[in-house]
Amino acid sequence: MTSLTLPRGTRLSEASWQARHRIVSRFLWFHVPIFLVVGILGPRSPWEAVLLSGAVAVWGGAGGPGPVG
Repeated sequence: MTSLTLPRGTRLSEASWQARHRIVSRFLWFHVPIFLVVGILGPRSPWEAVLLSGAVAVWGGAGGPGPVG
């Protein structure tokens, strides 16, 4: 029964990989403005909000094109 629930470890097709990467990248970029707004409106200082959302944007940039790419 356990073997039916475990992943098989096969490789993803290129199309599947690209689709999943696109979804995760957009999800990451979606957080950048949210973190910025919540950081500015929250108890943190504005520079910290910019710094932390900027760090997320850097990781998003490392993953490839921007949120619409």
